[in-house]
Amino acid sequence: MIVYTSWGSGTAPGAFTSAAAPTISSVQPPSGGPLGGTIVEINGSHLTGATGVTIGGALATNVNVVSDTKIRLMTPAGALGAQPVVVTTPGGTTQLSNAFTFATVTPAWATTVASTPDPTVVTDPSLRAAIVATQLSWHVRDNATGIDMVLVPPGTFEMGCTASDAHGCVWDESPVHAVTISNPTYFSQYEITQTQWMFVMGANPSHFTSANGFPGPARDRSKTCHGAMCSPS
Repeated sequence: MIVYTSWGSGTAPGAFTSAAAPTISSVQPPSGGPLGGTIVEINGSHLTGATGVTIGGALATNVNVVSDTKIRLMTPAGALGAQPVVVTTPGGTTQLSNAFTFATVTPAWATTVASTPDPTVVTDPSLRAAIVATQLSWHVRDNATGIDMVLVPPGTFEMGCTASDAHGCVWDESPVHAVTISNPTYFSQYEITQTQWMFVMGANPSHFTSANGFPGPARDRSKTCHGAMCSPS
């Protein structure tokens, strides 16, 4: 470094070092849940001294500069979709567009129909939040059967029948009792049809069938879980 004044100049060898501009080559893994918390590694060059990393504009946490070519961090929460990753170092700022995608998790056996709950269907905000918190897709379609399924988050509900002046209860509908769903579970969005039941189970338990003029939902099933029709997701 050389400084010039009206009285002369002075030299300070090595007093200033120019830092090379950083680059990003890849982000692994390239996707994670929208609530954040995914551990990812940014690969690139001249990453030493990184002072900040953002994904979709939100600051990443637990940023650890492993080497001049690698940064390890935890993703923040973000909006669904592909987002840019930005790294800032003493040498400047670099961005890799669409480098990380916030996405819900779809089971291997299904295809996502809707990632997040439709407010017109799931009207309770707290229930929508509980579904989103699972980071699983809300509405999926089973690849084998075509059955549309929706996610029910963990929780407890009251099951059973309470008699009224207008309606009584069948003997096996009482008493009202608490049922707890311990893990996120997919349930069929609609009643299982006879065709769908036969596809999975190989036989039709219904007394009234399409053969005698009564197609539609599978009938005459017990309340006990039936093998493949109740496989855990």
